[in-house]
This record gives sequence, structure tokens and C-alpha cells, in this order.
Amino acid sequence: MKVADDDEDNPDIVTKRGIAREGDDDAVVFTVRLNRRASHTVTVDYATADGAGVWASTGTATAGVDYTPTSGTLSFAAGETWKSVSVPILDDVIDGFIANRLQAALLWEAFRLLEGGYASAEDIDRTISAGLGRRWAFIGPFETIDLNAPRGLADYAARLAPGFFEFVKQGEPAAPWSADVIARAHDECRSRVAESELAARQAWRDRRLMALAAHLQRARTEIGS
Repeated sequence: MKVADDDEDNPDIVTKRGIAREGDDDAVVFTVRLNRRASHTVTVDYATADGAGVWASTGTATAGVDYTPTSGTLSFAAGETWKSVSVPILDDVIDGFIANRLQAALLWEAFRLLEGGYASAEDIDRTISAGLGRRWAFIGPFETIDLNAPRGLADYAARLAPGFFEFVKQGEPAAPWSADVIARAHDECRSRVAESELAARQAWRDRRLMALAAHLQRARTEIGS
């Protein structure tokens, strides 16, 4: 900050730290104070900069991502000793809900496997419905891997994370689903369920979902959640 006035000794500037949390607060407010009253107008230029206070146990705040860049000039009239500066806080926003994004990742890999000829649509469906999907119906992906290694999630990651990363790299660069693979998946689905039978199959799905929900409710009561 810069004090603009040379007619007499200017007061010192003291700033009070501000604390705000993304998702909870709209802005962080900083108090700018003069250590004594002045007999003349004192102006202070200010501007935000990326960083984190040495007292903060957080990552670096970044302009345009975590907060709105802010600058300006404070004018202290004679006798005034404090002003405030408000810096708008930005929430970390990404497209889609959690379920959308997880579904997108799984579908992208499913289409990639189908397009590459590694598995049929039916094989991929069965892998989820008879495998991962059964676990995910009552525990999510993190608890699944936490229970799949003797010492929990960190043990699982130490053993398998490098291999999973290789899988991810094999799918790069990401590309949209091609018209050809969409048509192949659609045709395979229609070979299993004709278009005229979709409504009946949807009703069957809904009954199965209701039965599953009832089972999970009973299991929570009898076994625990």
C-alpha cells in the first residue's frame, strides 16, 4: 500500500487480516487502519495479490479462481482512522452434479472399451451389474477400496494406484463418443430389448429399484449401515 501526501508526517498503516471460506462467505473484508489521526486527507492505494498468509493452513488463493481481483484507493478524511476493503470470494464451480461427473467417467471408459473391441456392451453391463454395482449399491467407491486392502485405502493406493494411472493414460487424449460406437451400442441394446419393449423394461427396472431400496432398508435395520 502507498500513502499519498507529503505535507507532513503521515500516519502508519495497519491492516487486519480477513478470513473467509469458499461456499460459506460471499466476500472477505479487510480492515485498513491509520495508527493515529491526521489533520489532512490521507489516500491509500491497494490491490489484491495471489498468496496465503503465513498463519493460514490453506493453499494459495488465486485471482479469478478463488477471488475476484480488486484494487482501488481509500481516502481517509482528516480525523478518520479506519476503512474497509471487500474482496468477493468465488466458489469452486465445475459443470454437473457429482453423480453426473462420476457417470461420465464410467461411460467414457465403457464406450472406449466397446469401440476398441475389448468387450461387448453386454459384457460391460454385466461387469457393473454383477460386480462393482453390487458393492456400490450400499458402499461407494472410496469405502469399496478402503475395504479391499488389509490396511485400508492408503494401502490399496500404494499397491494399485500406479496400475490404474496406466489405464488412464491409455485413454488419452480424451475424445467424444463417435457416431459409430454410439450406433454399435444402440444396436446391441436393441438386440436385447426391442424398442417396442422399452416401456415394459423401464417398468421392470423401476420395480427392481424399489425392491432394492426395500432390501437395503431391511438390511440397515437387521445388519446395520
